[in-house]
Amino acid sequence: MLVLHKLIVAVVLIFALCACAPLSDTVNVSGSFRVLGENEQVLTNQQFQEIEHPFFQLESVKLARAILEKQYAEEKRRKAQQRQLQ
Repeated sequence: MLVLHKLIVAVVLIFALCACAPLSDTVNVSGSFRVLGENEQVLTNQQFQEIEHPFFQLESVKLARAILEKQYAEEKRRKAQQRQLQ
C-alpha cells in the first residue's frame, strides 16, 4: 500500500511540475509500474527510502510531497467526520 501511495505521489508530482513549467505543445512522461510475483516481498519503508531516486531528494519535491500528504490527511479527516455525521 505504501509503495502504491508513493507511486501516486510521484505521478502527481510529475504532473504538477509539468503544469508549473512554461507552456509547450508536448509533455514527455516516463516511468514504470512493477507487479510483485507470488513469492516476492514488498519493500519496507526504510528499504524503499534507501533506493529512492535522487529526484525525490530535491527540496521542491520534498515540499510538494509534504503539501500533498497534508492535503491527503485533511481529506481523510474530513471523510471520517462525514461518516460520523451520517
